[in-house]
Amino acid sequence: MTATTRPPLLVLLALVLALGFSPAIAAQPAPGCGAVATPASPAAIPATPTPPDTWTALPPLPRSRSELGAAAIAGVIYVVGGFGGSAMVDCLDLATNTWAIAADLPQGVNHPGVVALDDTLYVAGGYTDDGPATDAVWAYDPTTGAWETRAPLPRARGALSLVALGDRLYAVGGAYERLGGPVSGDVTVFDPATDTWSPLASMPTPREHLAVVAGPYLIYAIGCLAKGNEGDLGASAAEAYDPATDTWRTLPPLPTPRGGFSGAFAAGQVVVLGGERGSTTFDTAEAFDLATGSWRSLPPMPTARHGVAVVAVDDTVYALAGSTRAAAAENTGVSEALTVAPPA
Repeated sequence: MTATTRPPLLVLLALVLALGFSPAIAAQPAPGCGAVATPASPAAIPATPTPPDTWTALPPLPRSRSELGAAAIAGVIYVVGGFGGSAMVDCLDLATNTWAIAADLPQGVNHPGVVALDDTLYVAGGYTDDGPATDAVWAYDPTTGAWETRAPLPRARGALSLVALGDRLYAVGGAYERLGGPVSGDVTVFDPATDTWSPLASMPTPREHLAVVAGPYLIYAIGCLAKGNEGDLGASAAEAYDPATDTWRTLPPLPTPRGGFSGAFAAGQVVVLGGERGSTTFDTAEAFDLATGSWRSLPPMPTARHGVAVVAVDDTVYALAGSTRAAAAENTGVSEALTVAPPA
């Protein structure tokens, strides 16, 4: 065929489409996730504000997991690791109520510590797929979708909590060696500016599978499991750490002793959700009022879970995924949100 008889480009394109082919389109980053494009789960956004102390159903996590962590950056919640997908990272855009998939963790973990500081997502410790605890620390930049290593924890541990207060990260408690290993009371602080960890005063009650929440000035350590089971007095332990003085104080005990749960700070209160003890999986939601120094009950979670990821954005607390059966990884993607009323 000569140049004068070659079919025009539009004719060729029409022939390709008629045969059922379509041109490949490059995947685009999900808004706010800074990572590989993903399918999203549509969900209606409430037309009116949710009343205080009310639960709202969210689109479920597309990839069900438990014993995972979560943190929020710029209106996007990142859900990291866990049983059922130890390297997976999913993100929920709160503006559109849709899920997307971010770049995988370089090393899969369950029971990690996860927190955000200065628009960076941090993941510390946890247990690897092979079982041992890891000391690895990773930092994720949502704008580039890239993970980078940071200085490792001074000692490998999992089932710990990681929180941010001021310009520092605090790794609290956990268990050494493996799931159900020796319990830790260690508290270490990370300075992102110097990429260094330093030891702090240990928790009076060594614990793992605990909920740790950063308030405006103090860090609150609530409940626990011990050696992977229901534990003892630690299941009701409530203690607060003051970074200004490097000291701990005892608080009124948790009304419903348990561990394997998570918490967040909202509306001037430390909110803890779900959990397990023995053969019981809890739907319990409780809040510690910093102003009065007392606990109050909140409406129970619609779905009882342990190993649930919990994060707060403004005065709404999000409970994401988890396991519906105690002492087991019966994973669910159920996601729910509680708008917390301010103290009376």
